[in-house]
Amino acid sequence: MDHPENIRKIIRDSKRNMVGSTCNELKIYLDFVEKEIIEDKKTELFIARINYICMAYCFRYAMERDYRCKQICKFLKKIWQYDDGKAKKTANKLNEARRTCIKLEDIVNNCIQCNLDIRDLTIKELYLASNLSWTLKRKAEIRTQKKVPVDELIEIDQISFEETLEEILEKPWYSQARGNPQLVANLLNRLSNHVVNESINYSSK
Repeated sequence: MDHPENIRKIIRDSKRNMVGSTCNELKIYLDFVEKEIIEDKKTELFIARINYICMAYCFRYAMERDYRCKQICKFLKKIWQYDDGKAKKTANKLNEARRTCIKLEDIVNNCIQCNLDIRDLTIKELYLASNLSWTLKRKAEIRTQKKVPVDELIEIDQISFEETLEEILEKPWYSQARGNPQLVANLLNRLSNHVVNESINYSSK
């Protein structure tokens, strides 16, 4: 992974270049499409992704400031004359990229913590990387990219696994938290992070 400060500088530069731009000035980034490129082009593609993400963030403000319009899809159809299908598709991409921009610092920190090269992540994957559990799993996947031969596959005791799940549901902490789905999700996410991380550390020995 490139040095964290270089990554942060790319993000800062892109945000600074986008701020204050008009919708028409930002339009040049709308046609950005992901594509596979060779290793020495990783940073170039990463900059293009960050430019698109930061553009999406600034686009909403430029649209509201210059046209007093808050709905991207409506703006694209009314002001730029996009047809309904193209407007919806473009609006969805912009909203996804905008949400990613808001999470960029978390994404960078998670990638650093997991020693994951942020330049390898697509825009969709960048948003997912705002969740530490996802980056831990991605790290595990990269370490085990080679398929395990059939004769090395590990058979898991499914009955024991099911019994473990039942034991969790019978624990006092679950009984206390079960009425709060968000709390349950947070607790299980902590458990997932711990288990996946422990498995990664074990497999690297």
